[in-house]
Amino acid sequence: MKVYESLIQSAKRWPNKAAIIDQEGELSFEDLLTKVELLKNELISRGYGSGHGLAICTNNDRQFLIALYAALGTGAIVMPISIQQKESEIKTALKDAKLHAILTTSKIVSK
Repeated sequence: MKVYESLIQSAKRWPNKAAIIDQEGELSFEDLLTKVELLKNELISRGYGSGHGLAICTNNDRQFLIALYAALGTGAIVMPISIQQKESEIKTALKDAKLHAILTTSKIVSK
């Protein structure tokens, strides 16, 4: 089973169970899937999908998981980038990866 499909199955099986518990509180499987679908559809509407390279550069929180599932749901190739890496390491990784887009948050961009 693919990772994205496992989220769909989990949301069907346990819609109200907590999928994520973090500093923002609980997020159920159903609510997680809803957020993932919104981002996935936005990515598709912008032309991203199978064969595209998408990086994810966020904090280690629910935004990372939402972006990861959404990007995988489009069929894209996903490259997680740790924000704890040095700037030079991130630049080298991005240069070598030939990505089509980077998914991040305003918190990361402002750094």
